[in-house]
Amino acid sequence: MAASIPQYLLAVALAAHGLAHLPGFAVSWRLMASAEFPAKAELSDRLQRDGTGLRLVGVLWLQTAIAYVALAACLAVRGSLPLAPAAAVLLISSILCLIEWPETRAGLFIDLALAGALSVLHQP
Repeated sequence: MAASIPQYLLAVALAAHGLAHLPGFAVSWRLMASAEFPAKAELSDRLQRDGTGLRLVGVLWLQTAIAYVALAACLAVRGSLPLAPAAAVLLISSILCLIEWPETRAGLFIDLALAGALSVLHQP
């Protein structure tokens, strides 16, 4: 079944939020300057002095970005989402936002809004 207009809008929001996760990967892997992300250095020290822990968190940012875009494609093409994977992606994204707080507070609020939209979408 094709997606409705609200589902397409939600798919766009999911994809956009997924793309917004890419700086988390880029900064963690030093592919992007971290001047705007001062908590990254503190997080790196806490996770591991050589930055390996920070890179692992960066991989989670990348995987979450890919997952959000995949969910968006699924919603746009099928008109529905598998609830368990969508919930898992929202949870992981929220945890990443909490780890990187306060720089990512907007992302946490977006995750909450997306969770609300998905819960409305999955009403029987």
